[in-house]
Amino acid sequence: MFLRRARARFSVSRARHTPPSRLPRTHKLCTVSSASSSAAASSAPPTREQLRRLALTSGIPFVGFGVADNGIMILAGDQIDASLGVRFGLSTLAAAGFGNLISDVMGVGLGDAIESVAQRMGFRAPALTPYQLDLLITRRVKMVASAIGVAVGCLIGMAPLLLLHDRKPVYFDDNEVRLFETTFAPHGVSTAQFFSLLHLGRWHVAEAGTVIVHEGGVLDRVLLLHDGEAQAFQGALGERVHACTYAGKESHVEPAALDGVPVRNIIGGSALIDNQLEGQPYPNEVVLTRRTTYVEWPADRLRAAMRDDKAVETAVISMLYRDLLCGMRLQRKKSREEETALRRAEYRTLLQVVLADGYVHPTERALLSDYRAKHCIAEEEHTALMKELNWSESEWREGIGAHIKEIRKREGGRISGVHPPSPSPPQ
Repeated sequence: MFLRRARARFSVSRARHTPPSRLPRTHKLCTVSSASSSAAASSAPPTREQLRRLALTSGIPFVGFGVADNGIMILAGDQIDASLGVRFGLSTLAAAGFGNLISDVMGVGLGDAIESVAQRMGFRAPALTPYQLDLLITRRVKMVASAIGVAVGCLIGMAPLLLLHDRKPVYFDDNEVRLFETTFAPHGVSTAQFFSLLHLGRWHVAEAGTVIVHEGGVLDRVLLLHDGEAQAFQGALGERVHACTYAGKESHVEPAALDGVPVRNIIGGSALIDNQLEGQPYPNEVVLTRRTTYVEWPADRLRAAMRDDKAVETAVISMLYRDLLCGMRLQRKKSREEETALRRAEYRTLLQVVLADGYVHPTERALLSDYRAKHCIAEEEHTALMKELNWSESEWREGIGAHIKEIRKREGGRISGVHPPSPSPPQ
């Protein structure tokens, strides 16, 4: 009995301390199989379910980031635009930049809160091994989901735009109000457009005797007299000739002071419609005869504003037309050839004013027809002038420019603030 017990105890001890190489073959196979299955599981690609969960946990927080970033930027930028923008003359883009600064600073603190909310909503990342996280498919899913999430969030964050309006108040002083009401408002220029136009130029007040334009110098600016009077002279001091008089609409010019010369309102405006005059020496010296208030614009900036805004272009061209018409009527020659050239220039300016807004109204068509009949302007001459102004005969017959047609087509046939003319038969 004792020997049997000792032999059994020795057999158990031997089995416990037997090295792996001396274990039975079946035990070896079980050990290798379990190790191989563990390695295969760690190197297997992620399943579809794991990729779906990874996309959700990556994209949902970025939706929150996008909403917060765009929403805060819009709300803060709007308040800055309506307060500091008016006080210090900041542009809308500058206000948006400051709003983005506030949004980014607040986003630093909101990051942890957004991720915490996403986790409480049940969006948790799947258990992936380091090998699986480093796979190309995993990184692409995470990147695409994050991009889609932030894009959706930014679109949602733009919702405040549905409730906000352009509330920025526009302030004008007395001179600016009178200038707007007498010169620009009758031609459809809005207060916002006029406000932007004033920011391109500067107001000046000068006393009598001030030379505001020197003869022979290059005039690269445009001066619009608002109140006051100036005279333009040509020639040397001993032989100076009174060429014309400039006066603001707020001024009353005595007929005796005109001396048979035209009265104009804008200095240097001819170069706006005649590029050949740009950079040429100015032929006159302009001297103020009394205290004068005027606005000065750089010629290139005013020309760009006219090109970008048809209402501003119409207002400026109308002023030039009045000045040109007044000068032409006072300086007509007896020569028939010169008289024809003057009529053609008058008609071209009148036609340009009519076509400036892209429409030909029935009253405008009748006015031009009467002018052509009265001054013997041939139909061929009328067609040639329209081609110079980039209008075709078909556009003239229909009473609408091609660029207006394109705008109407893009906007579904509606143009804000513009009403097409009533159809009328061509004359």
